[in-house]
Amino acid sequence: MFMRRSILISLAFAALHSASASAAPTLRYSWDDCGAVVPRRDFTGPAVYTQTVSVIGLDAPIDNFTLVIGFGSQSIPAAWAFHDLLPFFPPSCQPDGRVSMLLGGTSCDTLPGMQASGHYSASVAPDRFFLTIDGGGAGSFTPNPSQRYTLVRIAFNHANSVAGAGTPGSCGGADQPLQFAIGDLYLNGVDQRGRADWENCLLTWNTAWYAPDCPLYVPVKNRTWGQIKSMYR
Repeated sequence: MFMRRSILISLAFAALHSASASAAPTLRYSWDDCGAVVPRRDFTGPAVYTQTVSVIGLDAPIDNFTLVIGFGSQSIPAAWAFHDLLPFFPPSCQPDGRVSMLLGGTSCDTLPGMQASGHYSASVAPDRFFLTIDGGGAGSFTPNPSQRYTLVRIAFNHANSVAGAGTPGSCGGADQPLQFAIGDLYLNGVDQRGRADWENCLLTWNTAWYAPDCPLYVPVKNRTWGQIKSMYR
């Protein structure tokens, strides 16, 4: 009986260890596509600039996810004031239709049926802006843990953006430096801090990149919508 219990305990521990190891996804945050990491982009003129978050190591269906990306500080340039991400505000410099949350269009596979949306928020401590992306709808699709999937692709259309001060019909400050840093990630409602690994969690805009410890930022105390509105330059 003792030997049987020992075998059962050993098998249970081995199964638990195997499940824990296989259930740890590895994510990649990059400009452009989901291939090799592109950690820095500079404003080179009006164009669509894209960020991609991809994942490998998924072994269970993803019904929903929440991803929080911190950027900016006390204010953000008009070039990044996208009304798509501020739906309850009066029209901002960047009109509707300038931001797309896409699941396809990369060299990686997609999670069938997944849809995503995003919005801006801000916090007092740390004093930062955040882009929160919510996704859901993949349902019963079981991913292959050895396959890389696009979790979300964010396309920022800077057709109206310009370097320096903006003019009527343009959005200035596109040449100002920014950092985009992954903060929180939830998969199926489970906090991935201490679970998921990140190949890269920091992207820079018009400034040098450095290798950080991931993830980086966590919202602590949200600002009011009025406070957020007052921060736009």
